Amino acid sequence: MRTLTARFLAVIGLFTSLTLHADSINVTITGVSGTISGNVYVAPYYLSVNGSGDPAQGLTPGTISVICDDFTHDVTPGESWVAQVNDLNSTGLLQSRFYSSSNSAATTRLYEEAGWLAINSGIWGGTAVGSTTDLNWAIWKLFDPSLSVSQGAQNLINLAQQQAPNDFSYYSSVRILTPTNHPDGTPWTDSTSPQEYLTVVRAPEPASFLLLGSGLSLLCFRRRKKSQN
Repeated sequence: MRTLTARFLAVIGLFTSLTLHADSINVTITGVSGTISGNVYVAPYYLSVNGSGDPAQGLTPGTISVICDDFTHDVTPGESWVAQVNDLNSTGLLQSRFYSSSNSAATTRLYEEAGWLAINSGIWGGTAVGSTTDLNWAIWKLFDPSLSVSQGAQNLINLAQQQAPNDFSYYSSVRILTPTNHPDGTPWTDSTSPQEYLTVVRAPEPASFLLLGSGLSLLCFRRRKKSQN
């Protein structure tokens, strides 16, 4: 029984390590919503996921809607780059732009609040908690407190601070797209880097999860049958 338990835990550990990973994808910014506020475009932005994408992370080739969390940097239409796909959890945040290991709790909370605003923006369905313009400015101000925003945006920040769950499972559909390289693999410098974006996906059930489930069922059946004998 002890051997069986050890093998079971090893399988679970392997499965967990496989599902909490970050991959890189090639993206191109292809459009914006057309709404301008404070001389900048606000969400949604549209990115083309090039090549094979990252189906395991719910990002298949084609156009996706994103919301920007990074007011400091800029992009131009048609610009391409390599982005790392990070989950909004303790592993994924380590690779995100605004996470700080020296201020882990506070910066993690900022991403939770931004994730909550993205999920409830209405861009990916559901009822929006506010206008897209106020939502985007609210997310920008989370990571850049020096920004001046409307009362509507500030109200959304207050709402996110009150209602965003401190539970990573709530954010399982959120992906953070953090720029890493030029398309040729050359690393970005901070001054030329594109922006970081958030998107919300409907992640497919991994095939590995199905295989694991069937394998565990067989394992339990064999164990039960052996016990009966």
